[in-house]
Amino acid sequence: MKKILTVGLFSFFITTLVSQEDIVKKIRQTYIDYNKQITDSEAEGLDYLPPCFKINNVQNRPALGPVNISVTYYYDEYSNAEEAESYAELKNWVTLRKAVYTEGMPSYTDYKEMLYDEKGNLLFYYVKSTGYECSEKRFYFDKGKLIKIAFNPFKDEQCSNEEEFPTFTRYAGKLTKDDLGWEKWIIEKAQKNKQLLNDLYNSTQ
Repeated sequence: MKKILTVGLFSFFITTLVSQEDIVKKIRQTYIDYNKQITDSEAEGLDYLPPCFKINNVQNRPALGPVNISVTYYYDEYSNAEEAESYAELKNWVTLRKAVYTEGMPSYTDYKEMLYDEKGNLLFYYVKSTGYECSEKRFYFDKGKLIKIAFNPFKDEQCSNEEEFPTFTRYAGKLTKDDLGWEKWIIEKAQKNKQLLNDLYNSTQ
């Protein structure tokens, strides 16, 4: 009986893992397709398709000095113009599809991306850090839950930390307390990005 139960649990784990990897593959394809849409548009001189907001700023921070910050929000734009019977009924709204954030100074650079689906649901978060720790982190989401995290350190002449960090991949069901902390932070950040985009968009209408 115990052997049957063990085999059953193992089979369930393998099935779940395969299912999660299928979702990850779809997310990767969505990422590729949407980035191609952006690059093709820019190559053709249509850098407003998909529409986007670009923000560039310099923030002076104590003990650090000036930090260059760049944020770009790509979005889908919608309107009820065909249904509206008057200007008062006209409504426009947006759905965030991708957020790109770069923060840099001579000693370090952080590059971050968030990818959303057509309904504005978070699919993917990526961060590449170059400075004290040189690494790439990838977080895959499905239905508001973290299903996979991948961590890959790399060597760079800008990396001041000589400590060796292990490469790892973890899936839902095997996530650590630290992973779940990341999950909470990323979901909150994803919501803040959506709200900020809506505020920016509405301020221009």
